[in-house]
Amino acid sequence: TDLVLNMHYSYYYFENETDNLKNPIPNKFKKYVNLYYIQFGLKKIFNKNIGIKLNKEDINKIKNIINLINEKFKVNIDYNNSIAVKNFKDILLIYPFFSKVSHRIIKRTQPKAVIYVSHSRTFPKILTQICRKKNIPTIEIQHGLITENHASYNYYKKIILKTFPEHIFLYGKLYKEINNFPLNNQNLYLTGLPFFDRKRNEYKNIDKLEDNNKTVILFVSDDTVGPVLSNIAYEVYTKLDSDKYKIIYKLHPNEINNKKGWQYLYPQLSKTKIEVIDNTHTELFYLFGISHIVIGILSTALFESVGFGRKTILYKTVHTDYVKVLYEKGYAKLVENVDELIEEIKKPIEN
Repeated sequence: TDLVLNMHYSYYYFENETDNLKNPIPNKFKKYVNLYYIQFGLKKIFNKNIGIKLNKEDINKIKNIINLINEKFKVNIDYNNSIAVKNFKDILLIYPFFSKVSHRIIKRTQPKAVIYVSHSRTFPKILTQICRKKNIPTIEIQHGLITENHASYNYYKKIILKTFPEHIFLYGKLYKEINNFPLNNQNLYLTGLPFFDRKRNEYKNIDKLEDNNKTVILFVSDDTVGPVLSNIAYEVYTKLDSDKYKIIYKLHPNEINNKKGWQYLYPQLSKTKIEVIDNTHTELFYLFGISHIVIGILSTALFESVGFGRKTILYKTVHTDYVKVLYEKGYAKLVENVDELIEEIKKPIEN
C-alpha cells in the first residue's frame, strides 16, 4: 500500500475479503470487490444448482493434460476421482464469468497499469491474460516467500505466459538468483521492501522484556507446520531452564482465526508457561525486536528474522526444503531433532 498511497494518480483497489483485512487502505477512488465469495458461489451454482456441464472439447483438453502428467511423472491420476481434475473443471466453468468481469473492469477504469500482490489465483490470471492482449502493463509486487520450489513462479525455460505478469518487483537479488521466472532479467526489478526497512528501524533498538536476564526464543508457526512445531516448542520448554529462557509462540493468522481455538489445536502449549500470541495486533516485527533466537520450519518470517539479525534456526521436516537457501548460504542453522535444537540454542549468540 505504500506504493499506491504515494502515487500521484487515481487508482481502483480490488481485494478479496478476509478476516485479517477489515480496513482497506483509504482512498476516494477505491472500489471493493469480493472476488473470493463470487468465485465460491459460482462453483456451488455450477456444480449443484443448475448443473452446467463442460463441453466435449474442454473434457478432452483436461484428459490430454492428465494423460501427459501421468506419462511424464509416472503417476496414475484418475480422471473420475481427482482433486486436480475437479480444479481444472472449476476453472474452465468459471473462466467465462471472470473474463466478463475483467473486461468490464478494464473498460470502466481504463488503467495505465495493473498491479498485483499475487497473480497465482484464477481471477488475476484471467485479468493478466486480457491486459496482455490490450497491451496494458502488468506488475506483481512480491508478497512473501518465493523460492525455486514455488510452482507458480518457476519454469524450466523462459517462455511467454499470457497469464503471468510482465514485470515483478522483488525484495532483493537473492530471489532473482534462486528462481527461474519465465521473464527476462530486465523485467525483474530489485525494489526492496520499504515496509520491512521501516519496521526494522523502528524495533531494532527496542528494550528487551522485563526479564532481561533471560534469552527470549520466538517460535514462528503457521497452520501447515503448526502440529509439528507446537510439539517441538513443548519439548524445548520441558528441557530448558525457565529461569534462563523465555519462550514465545507466534500463531499465524490462519491459526488465530481457527474457530476451534489454539487450545484445541495445540493443547500441550496450554499446559506450559509459553506465551502464545493469539492476536493480530501484536506485530511480528516487535517480537523480532524483543527476541534473541527465532525458530521455525516454513515461513517468510524466517527470512525477516535474518534481516533483523536474529539467530535463526530451522527445524528439518519435509517442508524445510522451501527455505533451504537460508541454511545453504549460512544465514540460518539447520537441526534435525530436539536435542540438536537444544544444543544450538545454548550456543553463544554471535553479533
